[in-house]
Amino acid sequence: MTDLNRDDDVLNTLFHELKQQTTVIPSDDLMARILADAAEMQPNPHALMASDTLPRRPLWQAVFAAIGGWPAVSGLATAGIAGIWIGVSGLPDSVAGNFTALLSGPEVYLYELEDGLSGGSSFEIEEG
Repeated sequence: MTDLNRDDDVLNTLFHELKQQTTVIPSDDLMARILADAAEMQPNPHALMASDTLPRRPLWQAVFAAIGGWPAVSGLATAGIAGIWIGVSGLPDSVAGNFTALLSGPEVYLYELEDGLSGGSSFEIEEG
């Protein structure tokens, strides 16, 4: 286990030493330089007002930027073209049959469950 009292003693010693030090007041020259630097860093209100006159970018550029730029737009275009191609070409019968079997799977499962129950109890399956 760690010795928490030893850590507290070290901190108490450091705090006591800091309390004993005399307060250092910065010189007027240093404060003047700090305030001059701060004044330089302040935004210019006239420059902020001039930003309203900047040309606006077209809507399509804003949409592309919101989506994620050209890489994202090209991915969406590729996915859209692939979707149109799959939709126009139609699904082969084997894929369509598998898809239909997938959708009707739970009904078949419940029907088989109903016939396989012992003890004479059964579920009633209703549509709707």
